[in-house]
Amino acid sequence: MSTQKVVKEFTYDRLPNGTVGLVNRTLDVWPSFLNTYGVWPNYGNGVETHSLTFYWTVSQGGTYTFTGTCDNSFTWSIENARLLSSSVRDTFSGQVLSGKSWQTVFSNVPVLPNYQYNNRYPPTFTPQPIRFAAGQRIKMTVNVRNDGGPAAFGGTITNSSGAVEFHTRQTITDTSTGRYANTFPFDASITAHIWGGGGGGGGNDATVRGGVGSPGLYNTLSFVVSAGDTLEVAVGVRGAGGLGDLRGGPPGGVGGNSRTNISSNSILSLNGGKGGRAGLGGASGAGGGGGGASVVLVNGTPILIAGGGGGGGGAGLSRAFNPDASIGNNVIGATPSDYRGMVGQDKNGDGGGGGAGGGGYPGGTGGQTNSITFFQNTRGGTVFAGGIQDCPADPGKTGGNLPANSASTGVDTVYYKSGFAGGGPSGGGNGQDGRIILEIEPVGILSTKVSGEWKQVPEIFVKVSGAWKTVSEAQIKVDGSWKKVEDSGRGDIELPTASGNYGTVVRSYSS
Repeated sequence: MSTQKVVKEFTYDRLPNGTVGLVNRTLDVWPSFLNTYGVWPNYGNGVETHSLTFYWTVSQGGTYTFTGTCDNSFTWSIENARLLSSSVRDTFSGQVLSGKSWQTVFSNVPVLPNYQYNNRYPPTFTPQPIRFAAGQRIKMTVNVRNDGGPAAFGGTITNSSGAVEFHTRQTITDTSTGRYANTFPFDASITAHIWGGGGGGGGNDATVRGGVGSPGLYNTLSFVVSAGDTLEVAVGVRGAGGLGDLRGGPPGGVGGNSRTNISSNSILSLNGGKGGRAGLGGASGAGGGGGGASVVLVNGTPILIAGGGGGGGGAGLSRAFNPDASIGNNVIGATPSDYRGMVGQDKNGDGGGGGAGGGGYPGGTGGQTNSITFFQNTRGGTVFAGGIQDCPADPGKTGGNLPANSASTGVDTVYYKSGFAGGGPSGGGNGQDGRIILEIEPVGILSTKVSGEWKQVPEIFVKVSGAWKTVSEAQIKVDGSWKKVEDSGRGDIELPTASGNYGTVVRSYSS
């Protein structure tokens, strides 16, 4: 017997009401289609315009229909598609829903550049049928506007047999913040997609910009939990940007918080480091803070970690080194001795402070400060001839992943969303907070008593014409109509806030 997948999103939400991401909306006056499939980026009812991105994988050849409506208006576009040729009939069409007070703005087919039929440049833009290949992943962008009052957008993609292959409710059905934990009352299969917090950018000098912070890394894992297992998630917080172009040694950016003291061990903490202070002797830039790593734990043991981004190096007057942090400058694959991101090195004299390391498995090392020294060859040997102290500092390294998958920002994944996990811009810009998505599919939610003990029922069979058949769907009669029984919206999948062990442990710089 199948159950419906529940998808939950976790972020470190800086809004007061926990409303980052898509959430379900319903309203009595809306048609059943909109109440069934409607989602909206937040709970606000003001005048808003949003660009929503969805991904869909083509399962078979044939004609697909996109059906959509919203309160109040929307337009849509598709990427990764090709113009229809005369020999291919895998097409995509549109259908308009009508309603009461809501409106739809809808094109029957996408408007694509007409390269195939008009051999001239620039191309003309005319409506053309488009085709897909089985297994192809399509990116759909919906620009939706709410003119005030309750808001929602709902959409489906239906194949030539009339079956719905995609709908908007499959995206994100819940948004929570920070750190959460729950003891599961049933067995479940889970796939996690996680992003670490981005590192902060380095501060400026008078005429030179500081280094860019690194994005947080992406990581994913499929695993199972049993009834009684405790699942915990902690989202890595962004690293703050370093101050710059200030006298008196401006401080580095604060590191992003994450889970700390794993197994009561202070070095098994996933915080990002603090950026190094700029030199006291001038007006240089401080280093950016490292992003905190994001983590999924089962029974207190980390099973999945996405490293936090390294902080950008602070600027000096002479731009002698590369101060930018990047995902390529990471510690994936290194033997972990400490999960904390290291602080960036403080600068003595004049010049930029080092960028901090991101939290991870292991934590990233902090960037060092720099100077340029000149020597002169004389009859008596090589002697010191002067130097330049006012130089930019090195960036911090990005933290590592567990398991140690290759470094990636996850831009091409189904659940990628802009606004999360990005590195801070040069000049002391803050990084972006990390993000966690859990796909939860309960397994064997029915139970029966065997020899005095309750056992879960993974499958149910019924005899039809002398042969045993698997029961794939259960239904119940409601108001005279048969309704499918599914496991959507189970209250016992909620993850309540976990307390303690978050964001308190610091790792110092060492050369």
